[in-house]
Amino acid sequence: MLEQTLAGKKSMPCLAIANGFPLRVLDQVSSMLAYWDKDLTCKYANCAYGQWFGIDGKDLVGVHISELLGPKIFALNSPFILGALAGQPQTFERLIPGPDGVLRNSLARYHPDISDGIVQGFVVEVTDVGPIKVLEAALREEIGMKERALRLLENRQRALETAQEMGNIGSWLWEVESDVSTWSTQLYRIFGLNPLELPPPLADCQRFYTPAGWTALQAAIFSTLAHGLPYEMQLEFFAADGRSGWIEVKGQAQRGTDELITSLFGTVQDITLTKRQSAALQNQAQRLELALAAGDIGSWEWDRGSGNIVWENQRALDILGIENSRRISDAKSALTELIHVDDVALIYDGIASLQSEQHRMHLKIRIFRCSDHAMRWVEVTAKYNPSSLHKGVVGTISDISDQIKAYEAMSGMIQSLKQAESNKTDFLATLGHELKNFLAPISVGVQTLSILSQDSERARVSALVMRQVADLTRLVDDVYDVRRLSHGQISLEHNQVDVNLVVRDAVELIKSAIARAGHTLHVELDASDLQVVGDRVRLIQALLNLLNNACKFTPSGGRIDVSTSVADCGHVTLTVADTGIGIPSHLMPAIFDLYVQGIPTTYSCLHGLGIGLYLVKGIVELHGGTVTARNRSEPAGAIFIIELPTGRD
Repeated sequence: MLEQTLAGKKSMPCLAIANGFPLRVLDQVSSMLAYWDKDLTCKYANCAYGQWFGIDGKDLVGVHISELLGPKIFALNSPFILGALAGQPQTFERLIPGPDGVLRNSLARYHPDISDGIVQGFVVEVTDVGPIKVLEAALREEIGMKERALRLLENRQRALETAQEMGNIGSWLWEVESDVSTWSTQLYRIFGLNPLELPPPLADCQRFYTPAGWTALQAAIFSTLAHGLPYEMQLEFFAADGRSGWIEVKGQAQRGTDELITSLFGTVQDITLTKRQSAALQNQAQRLELALAAGDIGSWEWDRGSGNIVWENQRALDILGIENSRRISDAKSALTELIHVDDVALIYDGIASLQSEQHRMHLKIRIFRCSDHAMRWVEVTAKYNPSSLHKGVVGTISDISDQIKAYEAMSGMIQSLKQAESNKTDFLATLGHELKNFLAPISVGVQTLSILSQDSERARVSALVMRQVADLTRLVDDVYDVRRLSHGQISLEHNQVDVNLVVRDAVELIKSAIARAGHTLHVELDASDLQVVGDRVRLIQALLNLLNNACKFTPSGGRIDVSTSVADCGHVTLTVADTGIGIPSHLMPAIFDLYVQGIPTTYSCLHGLGIGLYLVKGIVELHGGTVTARNRSEPAGAIFIIELPTGRD
C-alpha cells in the first residue's frame, strides 16, 4: 500500500527550508525523526527512515502514518497517537520489523506541537535501543554473576563460621609489621571478648594465659618467625568473662612475594570439655584398674575381626599362667589350649550371642593353667563392645577355684545339717509316738484311782497328775504333728465351721489353765455369722496354742483378750492379745519358725519346745489364711492376728 501511494503522488518538498542547514543536520541523526500533523499525514521524515523501513524520508511526506506502520503496529500505537494529539507527550517501546525482516527494539517519543493552545501535530522520535538492550542484558548477567558469587562467598563464610562454632574453633591472622590481628567470631567467643571491638595486640594477649603458658607461646611464635616452622601446643587459658579452660593453639607462617615472612595465621580450639572428659576417662580407667586389682579380676578383649584375644592386665595372665610375651593370643588356639574340652562350646555359644549392648555372658568354666597344667575353675563375664570396628567383645576373668571348693564344702555341711534336722524331727516324732503308748495306760490308771479313792488328798494328787498328763499329751501331739506338717502329711476336713464356736470350744479347754495362772480372760465375739471352710479340730488346736502361749508369757494377774471380727477385705479375723512381756525385737522376724523359743520367765513352769507357733502358722496357711504377730504399747504385750478366707469368694 505504501509503495502504491508513493508511486501515485508527485514529489513534495519536505518543508519550506528543505534545503536548509537544520534539515541536513537532522538527516545525520541515527534516530528516526518525523512530523505528523493532526490528520496523521507526514510533513517531514529524515533519512533514518530509509534504514528502518527501506523508504527515503522525503518520499514519506504526505503519507498517512497507518500506511507506514501497517494495521497491526498502527493499532498498537493508536493510544499513544491519540495521547499526543491530546497534547500529552508519549514514551513507549516497540519492536519494529525492518525491510530485512529483523525486529528492532525501538524507543518512541511523541512530542505534541502546540500553537496558540491548539495541537497542530506531533514530532516522532524513534531510537534503536537494541545495542542498549544487549548491553543491559550483559550488565544484568554480570551483576547476576557477581551477586551469585557474593551469595556463594557469604554462604561459605556462614558455613565457615558455623563449622568453627560447632567445632569451637577460632581462626586468626597476625600481620607482623603492623601488629594488627584479625579474629573470627568464634575466637572472640572463646576468649570472652566483644566481636565489635578490635582484637588486642599480641602483647596484650598475655592476660589470657598462665606465665608458663605465655612463655611457651612466645617461644613458639619467635621460632616460627625465625625458621618458618609451624607450631602446635595445648595451653591453659583465662577468658575475659571469667571462664577458664584449655585451648589447642596452631600457627604457621605466611610469606610475601619476596619469600619473607609477613604474617602468621592459625587456629585456636577450645578443648576444655575434651580435656576434662579425657581426665575423667583416665580417672575412671585408674579406678577400674584398682577395682580389678582389689577384686583379683583379670580383663580381656576379643577382636572378632582379627580373631585375637588381648589379655589386658597382669592378673589375667597370672590366672591363665600365660607369659607376658603372649599378651595377644590367637583366640582359637588359646581357647583350645586353655579351656576344658567340655566347656569350649559354652564359650563359643556365649560369644556368638553377644550381638548388642543389652546382651551379657556369664559363665563358670574349667581351664588348664598353661604354667603348671593345673585345672582351675574360672568365672568369665563378657559384653558387646559398641566402640569396636569388628563387633568386639570385652570381659573379665577371675579364679573361683577356692570359692568352688568352699561352696562344695558348705553344700556338704548344709546337707549334713538338713539330714541332722530331719533325723531330729523323726526322732521327736518317734519319741512322741512312743510316749503316747505310755501315756494312754497312765491316763486310764490315774482316772481309775481317782474314782476308787475317797481320800481328798489322794483325789487332789490324782487331779494334779491328770492335768500334767493332759499337758504332756498335748505336747506329744504337737511334736507328732510337727513331723507330719514338715512332710506335708496333715490333711484337713473341709466343712463349714463357725469361728465363734471354735473360740468357745478352745476357751472351754484352756479356761482352767488360765484360772490357775491367775489371769482374766475376756472374750468378744462378732455378732455376724462368721463361717469359714476348714477343719474345726485343727482350728481349735491353732487357737489353743496361741492361748497357751499368752498364758505362759503373761505375769500372774494379767489379761488375755480373744475377739472375732470381719476385716475390710471380707476375711474373718481372730485376735488373741495379752498383757505379757511381748516379743523381743530380735525374735520378731523368726517368731513362727520351728524351735524358736521366747525368753524363759520365772512365772512360767513350762517354756515349751518352740513348736507351737510353727504349728499355728502351718495350720492357718493350710486353710488359705495368714497369721501375724506384733507388740503393743498400751498396755504392753503381744497381739496375734489370724485372718481366714470365708470360702464364699
